[in-house]
Amino acid sequence: MKKIVTIFLLISSLNVFATIEIEIQNPVIRLTPPGMTVTAMFLKIINHSNKNLKLVKVTGDFAKTFELHNMEMLDGKMKMRSVESMVLKNKATTELKSGGLHIMIFDLKAPLKEGDYQKLELILDNKAVIEINAKVEKID
Repeated sequence: MKKIVTIFLLISSLNVFATIEIEIQNPVIRLTPPGMTVTAMFLKIINHSNKNLKLVKVTGDFAKTFELHNMEMLDGKMKMRSVESMVLKNKATTELKSGGLHIMIFDLKAPLKEGDYQKLELILDNKAVIEINAKVEKID
């Protein structure tokens, strides 16, 4: 699934419009085993704009908490850590994947079903909100 979002922001002090173009590719949520209430989401975010941006928050109605995370090698062990934001470099792709940057989803309100879509909002540091639908898939 590809989604290109063009966001127009009014910069009142300059009285001009700025365009920020973000493309979202293949947003997927990992299907959970029965009884599990924690999962992860992966996707590619392509920043076509000339400015670096940051993903600062994720929201959705199907779970209580969404956190930005990164996996890092520390003292010879892979460790998962929460991060405040994810840099989306200008004219570059940021891949959220297993073993690296990803979005953790905690306290699911109901079991996820394979093939269903969940609506989420990605919130950037410039206050832009990108609505996406992520497919629930079994990921090995």
